[in-house]
Amino acid sequence: LRATTFAYEPCTAQLTTNGKADNTVNVRGTATCNSFSSYRLSYNGVTVAESSIPVIDDILGVLDTTTLDDGMYILKLEVSDTLGNVYEDNSVIIVQNFELLGVGNALNYLKGSEAVRGRIHLANYQAYKVQYQPENSGTWQDACFVNGVAASDILCTIDVSSFPEGIYYFRISALKNNKLVSSKPLKTAVFRSLIDGWPVEI
Repeated sequence: LRATTFAYEPCTAQLTTNGKADNTVNVRGTATCNSFSSYRLSYNGVTVAESSIPVIDDILGVLDTTTLDDGMYILKLEVSDTLGNVYEDNSVIIVQNFELLGVGNALNYLKGSEAVRGRIHLANYQAYKVQYQPENSGTWQDACFVNGVAASDILCTIDVSSFPEGIYYFRISALKNNKLVSSKPLKTAVFRSLIDGWPVEI
């Protein structure tokens, strides 16, 4: 009798989802081979999905970004075969559930009562707040808290006229399902001798 042999085929581990993301994201890709055992999808070590069913150019799992702060995350796909081999692929997603458009109307140079402008893309959040932090302080302080959703791009107004001059960071935080998530900080400067109407964007 002639022995039947099968050519070994390495598994395919391929992620096709990358770039900017908000709310929930269908992570697509391929996890398959003729000796397929299972796959695991994760970000920064946190499991998103696991399955023993191969996937070919379809949804591997659903990532809920509403529990994540804005920023960069590494997606990782691990595909295992029955021989114990593991094949990997990685991609980068940039979570952006917030847009902090600016503080004041002088290119983020501040001196008096200034409007904080931004947008919140989270679906069904319960409340939000704007926070600020002097450079190197390590402590966020609330500029305002709103129980409900933002009615416009102007999220709140803050009076910085009594602040010491220097660098300040602002961020937006929103409450959803009892978890607070935040935007990336925006750098501003308090400069009380600023001339009205200056600087301007050209």
